[in-house]
Amino acid sequence: MNRTATAILTADWHLSEKTPLCRTDNYQETMARKIEFIWNLQKENKYCPLLHSGDLFDTWKSSHALVAWAIEHLPGSFVTIPGQHELPGHNPALLYKTNLNVLSTAERITLLSPSFYTSIPNVLVYGIPWGLLQEGLQIINNMKLKKTDKLILMIHELFQSPKEKQNPFIEQIMELDELFDSVPEQCVGILAGDNHQTFQVRHGKRWFLSPGSLMRMDADQYKHQPKVFLWYADTNELEAVEIPIEKDAVSREHIKEMKERDARIESFINKISTEYKITLNFEHNLKRFFRNNKTRKPVQDIIWEVIE
Repeated sequence: MNRTATAILTADWHLSEKTPLCRTDNYQETMARKIEFIWNLQKENKYCPLLHSGDLFDTWKSSHALVAWAIEHLPGSFVTIPGQHELPGHNPALLYKTNLNVLSTAERITLLSPSFYTSIPNVLVYGIPWGLLQEGLQIINNMKLKKTDKLILMIHELFQSPKEKQNPFIEQIMELDELFDSVPEQCVGILAGDNHQTFQVRHGKRWFLSPGSLMRMDADQYKHQPKVFLWYADTNELEAVEIPIEKDAVSREHIKEMKERDARIESFINKISTEYKITLNFEHNLKRFFRNNKTRKPVQDIIWEVIE
């Protein structure tokens, strides 16, 4: 007999009408297929809630067409929080201007904030949007919880896996051990968005989960396997479900092209600075370079457009 999940856990869908440089497929059609796969998984689990931990959209001001598409195609019982991509200027106070507010007003999603939580069967779900972690932790610790309550915390902040080499350019807002110590004992799991890599950490009987991004949006994600996770409240277990992908849909060719372009730009700058008598008029210097090097008109047009 198949078990029925209490919830499906995911994050970082980054719905967008733009196609990343690394993609060789029809990005929007691929995105739609993945969401349909999750929709079907939800149906198989008796329409259990879907918990999404931020950055549903890639920008706070998507087109009306994309917002309408989301209203029509998102899975049901959709619970989410704002990520920084969905906030104007990364400012939580401007949430009212966003795509998420439209979906929430249309009652298509449940949008959580530090002052509002929801519940799914026998479980409380509390959300902390990007930029409000300390405020949210303070509120959650002041909640009057029963000892028998179970709580899932959804946050959107960047945490790195302790098993991976730490990125020196990323400063975590706190360590995972400190995070676990900062939440009530009734919190059985923490679902975190923002890190597009998939990893989970156990802390006693509790878990921390970074589900990773739904789409492979960068060339360095060419080995990334998108997943969602089924969560079973009775045992507090997580079950990973891989989302089908086409491995050849991500290319690294554009990186080579960018390196070659950068090399040409560097050579261009070196020639200007070393091979020609430089006057105080930049435009005159540039025109002389074009003339002496027989620079094609389309290239000249692009350069003039950039410097204007």
